[in-house]
Amino acid sequence: MDETAKPVSEELDDLFVGSGNTKSRFSIPILRRYVSHIEVVIFLVFLGYGIGNELSTSYPIFYNTLKNSPNASIFTGRNSSYCIPYGLLPKPNITNKPSSQHHELSPVVWIAIVNSVYILPSAFFSIIYSVWSDQYRSRRTFLIMSMTGIFIQIIGYIITIATISSPAGFIVGNVMSGIFGGYPTFIFCCYAYVVDLNSQSSRTSRFVYIQLAQLLTQGIATIVGEQWAKYYGFIPPLALSAVVVALAIFYVWYLLEAPNVKASIYDMKRTREYAADISKNIAFFFKTIFKSRDNKVHYCLIWVIISFVLLSVIGFFETINLYLSGYPYCWSIDKVLIYDCGREIAMGAGAVIGWLLFKGCFTELTIAGIGITFMIMETIMISVTTSSSVLFGSIGVGAIGGVTLPCLLSILSRLVSEDEQGILFCFAGLLQLIIAIIGLPTFLGIFMASRVVNPAMVFIVMTAILVVPKVIVW
Repeated sequence: MDETAKPVSEELDDLFVGSGNTKSRFSIPILRRYVSHIEVVIFLVFLGYGIGNELSTSYPIFYNTLKNSPNASIFTGRNSSYCIPYGLLPKPNITNKPSSQHHELSPVVWIAIVNSVYILPSAFFSIIYSVWSDQYRSRRTFLIMSMTGIFIQIIGYIITIATISSPAGFIVGNVMSGIFGGYPTFIFCCYAYVVDLNSQSSRTSRFVYIQLAQLLTQGIATIVGEQWAKYYGFIPPLALSAVVVALAIFYVWYLLEAPNVKASIYDMKRTREYAADISKNIAFFFKTIFKSRDNKVHYCLIWVIISFVLLSVIGFFETINLYLSGYPYCWSIDKVLIYDCGREIAMGAGAVIGWLLFKGCFTELTIAGIGITFMIMETIMISVTTSSSVLFGSIGVGAIGGVTLPCLLSILSRLVSEDEQGILFCFAGLLQLIIAIIGLPTFLGIFMASRVVNPAMVFIVMTAILVVPKVIVW
């Protein structure tokens, strides 16, 4: 034991500089030791970003209503008396509108436009930033950049909605957020930061806690954002989201410990040679992801497993609300939000519980396989019965599935070198965006095409998708 080490009580006293009653100024380096956790940043950012994303997606739907009546009720569900089988729904009466009538874009088109102007620049710039972050090992710089972009994005939401302007007002803020790196940059910075500071044996635990923070805040944001907006309008919850993102920026700037990892002089010179050449950075990114490795088969199979798991997870989130609000459940929006919140929080808790239960007995790949098994059981339960009690019970069954992705990402992080972590996790974030773009129309199309015969058919498809990674793990 180090005899010169101070007791904890004395170190806590040293949080303040001075003596006696004159202690007033914080000692930041010591304070960082006790409160510097990337999970805090993730909690704050996902809370703010989740509320903003939830409400910005809903605003185009209510725009025409609010334009004509600013105090109109929003987020109100249909009456259960109208709950009838899809096959008995009256067909819409399609009439040709006069050519002179002003044509307005539908909410779906607006949502697609607003998302596109965010996704495209964020994907492009996150690729460049991931290369630079690996070369300079400066995760915190790009973390602050991405959060600043998210803050600007939320401010754009507030201004547009406060003035009841067209959803086109979201475009400027979304483009700015994309230029600052957006969601992919934030994600790769968080995970790469953990890798820089933690050994291989401990990083999986940190990834699991990141999963807990992410899902916990997503659940809270889902119900808080829409419920608050339902009674008080869009502005108060959006103001909260801006405040918590600003707090996250402050936290990273002053309290988050910077990893003591420096690029070599050779790396610095090499980076300066092509830092301004965007094409070389993009080529370097994909060359790093797809380059030949000693463990290439294992590496590629992990990516295949992650892709199928993400496809099922994203498909579930995109269709479950539509499924529950229609026949045979016909739930109100409030009840659907309670289910969403409960499921996301349960999956976050399940990730921690599953990891603590199995980490001493099985490898990470086996634990990921166990998580996939529980996810399959959940989708089967939903697809074979319409009992509300079974539906809520499936939340507890599928919760262990939350441990799957943290284990798989931890395995990947050990298959690449230490100076490729930013690129690795950036690609994981981009893969999630790509799968979301593909999965949303695919699963919604399956649901709409099969809902007359069996509304739960889409969950049978998800079960089949999850069988593929389960077989690979097995």
